[in-house]
Amino acid sequence: MIQGGCRMRRIRRVFCLFSILAAVMLGGTYAWADGQNEVVPGAGSVVSTSKHEFYAFEYAKDYLKQQLVRRENEITFTVRQDSRKDIGKALLEAALEVTEDTPGTQGDYLDLHIEAYKISPYQITAVYNTKRKLQYYEHTITYSIRYYTTWDQEKAMNERVSQVLDDLDLDDLDTYEKIEKIYNYVCKRVSYDYDTSGNTGKFSAYNALVKKKAVCQGYASLIYRMMRQAGVECRVIKGTSNGVAHSWNIVRIGQKYYNIDATWDAGSDPDDYKYFLKTEAEFKDHTREAQYKTASFSAAYPMATESYCFGNHEWSSEYTVDVEATCSSYGIQSIHCLRCDAVKEGSLRQIKKKSHTYGSWKVVKKATIFEEGEKQKTCKVCGAKRTSSIKKLTAKVTLNASSVRMKVGQISTGLAIKSQNSQDSVKRWSSSNSSVVSVGRKTGKLKAKKKGTAVITVTMASGAKATCKVTVSTKTIKATAISFPKKKTTMRVGETMELNLTVKPVTASDKITYVVSKNGVLSLTKDGKIKAKKTGVAYVKATTKSGLTAKCRITVKSAQKSS
Repeated sequence: MIQGGCRMRRIRRVFCLFSILAAVMLGGTYAWADGQNEVVPGAGSVVSTSKHEFYAFEYAKDYLKQQLVRRENEITFTVRQDSRKDIGKALLEAALEVTEDTPGTQGDYLDLHIEAYKISPYQITAVYNTKRKLQYYEHTITYSIRYYTTWDQEKAMNERVSQVLDDLDLDDLDTYEKIEKIYNYVCKRVSYDYDTSGNTGKFSAYNALVKKKAVCQGYASLIYRMMRQAGVECRVIKGTSNGVAHSWNIVRIGQKYYNIDATWDAGSDPDDYKYFLKTEAEFKDHTREAQYKTASFSAAYPMATESYCFGNHEWSSEYTVDVEATCSSYGIQSIHCLRCDAVKEGSLRQIKKKSHTYGSWKVVKKATIFEEGEKQKTCKVCGAKRTSSIKKLTAKVTLNASSVRMKVGQISTGLAIKSQNSQDSVKRWSSSNSSVVSVGRKTGKLKAKKKGTAVITVTMASGAKATCKVTVSTKTIKATAISFPKKKTTMRVGETMELNLTVKPVTASDKITYVVSKNGVLSLTKDGKIKAKKTGVAYVKATTKSGLTAKCRITVKSAQKSS
């Protein structure tokens, strides 16, 4: 029985090679081994019947994929790009990419059902704005494609695959059991097609499932289609077997992939399978194409290094992390078979969530003297936010004197706020003894009424307070010192400036006289301000009746030019 099976496999390989030679002789323009794609040389231009425009590569890729699934023979569209670089082949490769979510009708299945294609015409148009500045390039691409199946055949395939999978009753089965049932179905019902008449349908999954005859490409694409529709991770591998162009599959059980080749196991009793769930070392008569030998492919599809144990498991004594825990979700760990990576029933257990990995605090609401602020930091992994309050700012207020003297009957505006928070404002001024000194509730103007002492308090809207002790006597309060805030400063023509002379004590009643050295450069306004009239240097001088003086040097520059 085994010898007969081996003899049949050798015959299939010979017929496979013969089919390739026949395709070359009969096909002329289209020539490949076992249906592998080749650009069609020398075909004429194709005119699109409709125009589709896309603003990005991804949208164009999705449209192309959709048209390939529907077996459209002529596909034309326009896509905007930043460069003139040809993207025709890159778009097709992207449309045929396989991801974990790729359905069985796409990816490798599409790739294996494209008989031949060409990209022509390919037109690039530069698009400029009204100022003749380049905005983008329009790539108008036409694909002319020939398939092994029609859209009607694919619609029939959709119904037939769903029906077969329903009949196999896979819903409650584990991954191995699903693989075994599908593989047994294909190996039992599909036979190798030795036809050399040039019929290309034998390369399709449709022929394998409906007509029950196909070559290796039909077997591999049908396995891929059924496995992925059943929820089993599966890929098609292209290469050679004993030197002849060939296709087979890999399937995932646990975290590892295994080789399966339904072409060479077809017709065999399941107990006699030689190519079911094998490692690379056990597949020595199969050689992969270069694209399936890269480090990136091997990382994405790690192959098992131990033979699948078919139930004779050797369980690990340690748990394997199947799903890493994150700060937003629990992880999963289980006990695996050391040989086939199968998961031991009942060994699944949860891994606690990890702590969040927060970034630095960011202020989202500034604190004021009236209310608290708010700050947040965000987890770098899951985006969770942590919020914390920021204490209210401490409100402070100071006066320009802590104690002053006044003469009975004197009125003074000298007592003033020296510093305060920018957000704050005066709520009220008050006197501890209004019969001695009264104070303007809003202005802070002092009026000495009789001999004695009183404490003047300024209360701010924030609640901050400052006080000054006032002593009232019959003596005149004379200035002891005067000064300007700066000894020299700068102004521009047309500007005005407060003099802000500092008098000590602040309640001194001395009359102050102001003069300027050059009336042409500076002038005194009626409300007691300095105005810059033209460029130059001048002095402002303040003098008390008792002879105290203060001087400020002012340089006047040209007026600021408006932008």
